[in-house]
Amino acid sequence: MRFFFIDCPAGFAAFIVNKAANVIGISNVFSSNMDITDLWRSIPQAVSKEFPGVPLVGYEQGESLSAAHASGWC
Repeated sequence: MRFFFIDCPAGFAAFIVNKAANVIGISNVFSSNMDITDLWRSIPQAVSKEFPGVPLVGYEQGESLSAAHASGWC
């Protein structure tokens, strides 16, 4: 398990990454002041630097799930 932090102009954003078998699991996505949909859009780029070519899956609910869908996650 790893924590990823993203600097944003007015605060911070973070999420947890778990590597399992042949996928990367993304969970616990949160931000102090970054739009959550923009954060979900930035996750693949941030994670692919460390785990290139590994498929990403997410586990969220509520507002974060809606933001993930709005940013292109299926």
